[in-house]
Amino acid sequence: MGTTPTEMISRHDSYALDQYASSKLELLPESSSFLAHIVAPDPYAAQRIRENAWRDWIVTLQYFRVSREYPEALDRPEVDIIAGQLPTPIKDGTSYKILLGAPQNVRNSTYWRFAWGAGSIVCTTTVIASYMTLSSLGPKIFAIWVGFQFLWLGLRSVFYHFAEGTESNFHHPILLGKSWANLPTHLKPRIRSLVLALSKYQMHIHPRGLYCYEEDRDSLSAIGELHSRFSLSSSELASRCTEITVNSVIGDTLLSSTAWVFGLKMPAMDMYDTCVVILDVNGKSIAIPAARVLTDAPPPRSPDVEIGMEPQYPPKGGSNRGRNIAWWYWIPCEDGNWLQVYSTDMKFLGKRSAAILTDDEVTFKLKSGTLFVGISEVSHVRDTVRNSTRAVEVLKRLIE
Repeated sequence: MGTTPTEMISRHDSYALDQYASSKLELLPESSSFLAHIVAPDPYAAQRIRENAWRDWIVTLQYFRVSREYPEALDRPEVDIIAGQLPTPIKDGTSYKILLGAPQNVRNSTYWRFAWGAGSIVCTTTVIASYMTLSSLGPKIFAIWVGFQFLWLGLRSVFYHFAEGTESNFHHPILLGKSWANLPTHLKPRIRSLVLALSKYQMHIHPRGLYCYEEDRDSLSAIGELHSRFSLSSSELASRCTEITVNSVIGDTLLSSTAWVFGLKMPAMDMYDTCVVILDVNGKSIAIPAARVLTDAPPPRSPDVEIGMEPQYPPKGGSNRGRNIAWWYWIPCEDGNWLQVYSTDMKFLGKRSAAILTDDEVTFKLKSGTLFVGISEVSHVRDTVRNSTRAVEVLKRLIE
């Protein structure tokens, strides 16, 4: 859920909605492709509020336009919500709902709390004053007055306990459904904020741990030109090594979040090792879809003298010990070569030395078992790069 003031866009995570917000979501149909609903102002509701304002005993709330979801209070922060069976790094998401511009619950405003606080003080004072006045009257009048107060309190409590919808302090809003192509330009940054919030949510629950994603990009600024391969010079091919400058990395959480919001049907485990590496090449940023795995030291085993020790390939979705781990990247190059780069102390950005490997050399590295990862052949790396390419194409739509 993202919070959007009038002049500045921010975001935060929410794991549960109050009835005020969830009641609006119940009005929306679920969708498996991009469809955002916008809360449009209702001028007739504003007119009804103005006509009935004199009936409200809390005149202060009407004056400050914070009573019962006053529709003309455009300076009030709005709430952008994406709700549904959200995707996780190991589980696919289902259909979802997007609601832009839902006003925040008026009961959380400062004026609302002040008015009700002042009202409680006034009520308490008048009750005490009433008892003091009644003490000078006869006991029969005192008993009748106290009995009526208890009866009134009991009836109100019973009514509001069994009555349905008494917490719904809003009129039915006007909701406009918009596809990405028809969404107004000024609302698209708010969709980006929701996607980033969803990516951040996935980082927090990721089996790898949040500490593995500290260098992943957390913004949706321009990523530069999209290239499918990294170009190598003849001298680099001859030396089988080169040096690259990494500007940033788009990780699997942002790619999978974008793919899900735009209806790209890709299983969660197919996105697990996807990434996009953004490099600085001659002063120009280029984005290349790539593959990466988080390596870990294999657990100790007792060798079998008869059959030896076979390499271990842990399944995807497992955790790690949090130490002696590293990211290993494979960036596709021309002529079927790969750039193999790894992080140092979980730091990957900046200048890095890269080895140039062939398909067979990548497979040999994976089959050796020294990396302790869940893939064993270059074909798995190639499939991951293909998934990264599909996801980043959707991400380009989101950014542009």
